[in-house]
Order: sequence, then C-alpha cells, then structure tokens
Amino acid sequence: AITALGWFDPDLGGHLTLWDLKLVIRFPLGPLFSYLPIVRHSNLLIRAQEKHFSFVRYTAGGLFRWIRNGFKTDEAFENTGTREEKMERTKEAKTRWEKGVAMYSTVDSLKSGPSVPSI
Repeated sequence: AITALGWFDPDLGGHLTLWDLKLVIRFPLGPLFSYLPIVRHSNLLIRAQEKHFSFVRYTAGGLFRWIRNGFKTDEAFENTGTREEKMERTKEAKTRWEKGVAMYSTVDSLKSGPSVPSI
C-alpha cells in the first residue's frame, strides 16, 4: 500500500503515473493499495508552495509463507509436513499467483466505480 501525505491540491498535481499501463490516476490524500514493484511509476509535479510525501508499506513474502506453512519455515514444513499437506501446498501454489493478481482492479472495474468485494 502507498499513502499520499502532505499539503497539495490532488486535482492539480501529485497524480500517480503508471508508465507501463499508460495511466495517470488522481492520487488524493490517503491510501492506495497497489502492487507497485511490478509497474514503473512516478508522481506528477505539484505547485511550488505545496508538499507531497509518499508512505509505502511492504510485507515480505516470507511472512506469508511462514503462515501458510503452519508457522514453520519452508525447510521445517518439508521435514514435518504430511504427504497430504505437501500435495495441497503444491496444488495451491499452481494458482496462487493468478488468484493474487485477480484481486487487483482492472481498468474496466475502475471505470465502473467502487464495489464491495463479496466475502
């Protein structure tokens, strides 16, 4: 997640530019959830008297693996997991990336407005 902070007019500057997607997104104060490491990005200029800061939060993938492995390292899971657990993890790994990417917005979904995900 990335959060815009500071004193600036988000209608006049500070927009988030996603170069690879050829998108410019209005970026007002507050959080934006995005997987920015895979997309080249920058912010548009703001006026001289304004200030714009970005606060980025990142979680290492190892933390998610630790939880998925039942609070064990990959090595410990391999040494102690049952055959069924290992088969399930292998099956899940084949679709994990696609499921993760599917959680992000598409250009069409952004154009259609906000939605609440079903639980």
